Amino acid sequence: MLLQPYQSEELTFAWCYRVYYRWRTHRRRPICVLSELTAEALDELVQPYGIHLLELAAEPIDVRALVSLAPNESVSVAASKMKGRVSKWLSEQLAHEQASKSLGRGYFAVTCGASAADEINAYLERQGEHHG
Repeated sequence: MLLQPYQSEELTFAWCYRVYYRWRTHRRRPICVLSELTAEALDELVQPYGIHLLELAAEPIDVRALVSLAPNESVSVAASKMKGRVSKWLSEQLAHEQASKSLGRGYFAVTCGASAADEINAYLERQGEHHG
């Protein structure tokens, strides 16, 4: 069997880099239409950015989302993109009402799930033995 030498940074895989986000409305003021934000609508809004929505819970005061990001995507940049799209969606839904300052300035984010880099490298090392 022919084995080509490789550098682990040259390999690309299907990544599942999961991040849990939570942000609230400005001064925790309820915006009833925010609870109408569906997973399908938010997924459509963030799809052009390569952000894949896995779960969503939207209430009048806060939004909680679990997303999958590409490994080169920054948590803060993805949060900015998502909040921007939700803010624009809120502006469209509220039409003539005051939509500025609808979302608060901050957000909470935490990565979840285990890193699989070590498992992938170990798997590739075993392939020479496995295939003879």
